[in-house]
Amino acid sequence: MRSLNFPVLASIKGWFSRNLLLKVTSLILGLFLWFHAVTDQTHQIDYPVPIELFVSDTTLIIVNELPSMVNVTFAGTGKELIKLWWKHPFIVKEVEGKQTGIHDLNLDVSSLIIPEDLNLIPLSIKSPTTLNVALDRLMDKEVRVASRLKVVPKEQYVMVGGVTVDPPTVFLHGAKGELIDVDSIRTVEGAVQGISDTFSEILPLDFSGFRTVTASVNEVTLSGRVEKYIEFELSGLPVVLKGRLKDKFTVQPNEIGLVVVGPVSLIQSLDKGQVEVYIEINDPPMGETYYSPMIELPDGIELLSEQPKLFKAIPAGKASAPQPKN
Repeated sequence: MRSLNFPVLASIKGWFSRNLLLKVTSLILGLFLWFHAVTDQTHQIDYPVPIELFVSDTTLIIVNELPSMVNVTFAGTGKELIKLWWKHPFIVKEVEGKQTGIHDLNLDVSSLIIPEDLNLIPLSIKSPTTLNVALDRLMDKEVRVASRLKVVPKEQYVMVGGVTVDPPTVFLHGAKGELIDVDSIRTVEGAVQGISDTFSEILPLDFSGFRTVTASVNEVTLSGRVEKYIEFELSGLPVVLKGRLKDKFTVQPNEIGLVVVGPVSLIQSLDKGQVEVYIEINDPPMGETYYSPMIELPDGIELLSEQPKLFKAIPAGKASAPQPKN
């Protein structure tokens, strides 16, 4: 059986190999004649066409989601219909409303713009034939810019003074209904890591929550500074009495020592006069009573420890009492 197949296969192969150029040429010519005959015939097709809307009153804006394409029925020869692959008709339609609200917009082929060398006949708008266009008044509003930059200082460093935004405010332009309750616009998320000095980063504004809004600028510069975080000892700070009975008692001991931490620039400029340590006495102490002091430090400075931790209030003029138990 196998031996019988070899002559058949050889015959077929020989037929294909003889006059190969002539056979290929004949095939191409046949396809060309078929294509020419088909493309000379008239056809109808439904074809999606982009639509562009504009509002005649420039103080108004379209605020609802509308179709970007309209299905149009075209008639023409196959040769012309094939041109739709690279020549694109489109619709431009004017919204003539002068007031805010919903406006019905009827679509027809009179608004269709067809390239000059595209010989097609637009028969009708297939779908949609009507658009419900929502209009709102345009407005401008100045709002602050909110940073979404995450700053990760180097180990043993800390951020000083927060992130500065430049410009700190921008003007937004958009539909009144969208902007009326807006008081800020955020940047996109960003991060800087391992910072040990000053930094500067440019981030775009985040318009993802808006539909119609644009801004006077599209990006802002975020900058700031980090410093070494160090410890510092403050000794001999006076402990004062406050409250209704402050003049009837004294406190023992009357001084305290603190260990504080903070950025190097704040620690270097820290003065004892900026630190307040006090005990508030509004009612007579019951028996032997010890008080924990209230300690107020400048912004950016944090308390690490204090010594002593407890103080005793004794009536003014009496002998010294024993030292408090720590």
